Amino acid sequence: MTMKLANDLGNSVVKATFGNNYGIEFPSVIAVQQPQNMGAPVTFDDEQQQTEYMNHFMDHLDASISSSAVKLQGRFFVGPAAVESQLPLSTFDLNDFGGKADDDLSLILTLSMIAGKRVMEAVVKGEDLAETLNVKVKMATALPIAEGKRQGVREAYQKRYLDQSHTVIFHNFKNPITVKVTFEQVFVALEGEVAQFYIKYAPEKLLKTMMKDLQQNFTQTWRKWSLCTILRPYRTP
Repeated sequence: MTMKLANDLGNSVVKATFGNNYGIEFPSVIAVQQPQNMGAPVTFDDEQQQTEYMNHFMDHLDASISSSAVKLQGRFFVGPAAVESQLPLSTFDLNDFGGKADDDLSLILTLSMIAGKRVMEAVVKGEDLAETLNVKVKMATALPIAEGKRQGVREAYQKRYLDQSHTVIFHNFKNPITVKVTFEQVFVALEGEVAQFYIKYAPEKLLKTMMKDLQQNFTQTWRKWSLCTILRPYRTP
């Protein structure tokens, strides 16, 4: 199975889209579990309860990651599960000179999210969760401008994903679920570039919506320039 992922790792919120039909937002946080914090495996009273839980599996991510690209070891609550745990939260350090490219949090959030989506799809397809689930990924993501412009940073960040496979294990149930994640392509843009690309190749419907918004909310600008004039820098071949 191959997934296409647009991955916006914000300082406070992850915004991601898988293909054209599944989008998700969740807090950019994890909580490192200690033995005394590890709860009992989840059980269900009936099939409806199980279906509801698995339909919202992204809210219950309880994962460990085996990857040479991730130095931080352990078992993590990820996103909403971390917030609900009431354990101390790990977030992006805005004062860290290394930035997101060097932060293990970037990979933990990304890998857990991809693996969680793979589990959800496996449930829908009736796959055997006792077997290792495999997924190949083509991903577009971005780094802050100041960080991404430093020599070699984007390339090094790409390699953290591309140069090895990654194994995510979910510990929600009595029998762990294992997902092997392999990246086929990783495109690392500077923040803002992706939006610029989309505007450049925007479909007609979006252009009309932008034109309407410009007329209603930026009257003086609209009188001086047409939408084509404003978009010309983005649409120049």
